[in-house]
Amino acid sequence: MKRHRRTPGVYLVAGAVLAVTAGSCAAPGGSDGDRSDSGTSVSRERPRVQSDLRFRTDGHRPRTPPVSHRPWRTLAPDAPGRSLAQGVHTVPMFEQDGRLYEHPVRQSSAGLQDLALWRKSGAKGYLQRATASADHLIAKRTRARGAWYFPYTFNYPSSHQFRMRAPWYSAMAQGIALSLFTHLAQEKDVPPGDRKRYRTAADRTFDSLLLGPRADTPWVSHVDDQGYLWLEEYPQWPHTRSDFTFNGHNFAIAGVWTYHHLTGDPRAARLFDGALTTSAHYGAELRRPGGPSAYCHSHDVFNSGYHGVVTRQLLEQYWISGSAAHLRLYRQYVKDHRTPPSQVKDRWFTPPPETPRKAVPAAQEVHTS
Repeated sequence: MKRHRRTPGVYLVAGAVLAVTAGSCAAPGGSDGDRSDSGTSVSRERPRVQSDLRFRTDGHRPRTPPVSHRPWRTLAPDAPGRSLAQGVHTVPMFEQDGRLYEHPVRQSSAGLQDLALWRKSGAKGYLQRATASADHLIAKRTRARGAWYFPYTFNYPSSHQFRMRAPWYSAMAQGIALSLFTHLAQEKDVPPGDRKRYRTAADRTFDSLLLGPRADTPWVSHVDDQGYLWLEEYPQWPHTRSDFTFNGHNFAIAGVWTYHHLTGDPRAARLFDGALTTSAHYGAELRRPGGPSAYCHSHDVFNSGYHGVVTRQLLEQYWISGSAAHLRLYRQYVKDHRTPPSQVKDRWFTPPPETPRKAVPAAQEVHTS
């Protein structure tokens, strides 16, 4: 695949190769037969989604490392923006020109951070806030082809010479939300009925990563012209115009591993294999010996902060797979460039303490039928 040169929160209070093409976004509530009705939630069993993607695999298999080495289990820094004094039922939003918009990466990573703080402190408010984030994501979902997608509702004028137009979708958001739902589905202090809802949410979110691009519906996964699977942070139509963003692909891998750890789903094992095959191949190609690595495959942009994120991700991928290739890449990335602490990107995407908030009713019913 040819590389091309590139020029370079708010809180809401709430209760083998087939090169396929990419699609624009459907409106929320797409007509795939999955409908939300008012009243009691009833999860109906449906046939599970089967992948329409064919991609290279090198035989990577998920393995189970110690708890401290698993994705999203390391405690996030205690930040003023996560203080319980600022409200239990809080969901991060994105502010642009005085208006509030949905930001699913911010919402799902905040939920995971709250789960980490709950596990450390035992303060029930953190668990309540994690479930508030999950419930908000479910309430705002877009349904398409039997899968659930979580929309960004603002236009994003990227500096990478493309523009994301609302609503748009991202494998990074899908993968982090998948991690949140999967953790909540097995959290013993969550009521059984809610755990079942979160398992349904995890199933439908995972399904979104199996589906290739199509012009008339959301999508986040595709295969490049060399047969490598990409879990795409910034999907574009046609799919060859996408950004091929490395860190976003890697965040989605963590969600796939977490889901497989809960379910043992062979589709997740295959997706994990394909995604790690991609990260091993392009991790080597995106290296710049003696300097920070490339941010993406489509543009010649090198970013010290994201180099630090990717370095950590490569180590994590070694932990969850045992892949010698990923351990070797991690060591090379460390040798190439050490990101100064002041430039390290916040892997938890914590909104700043001064983020304004908007109050809404604390309780809301969320239906997954």
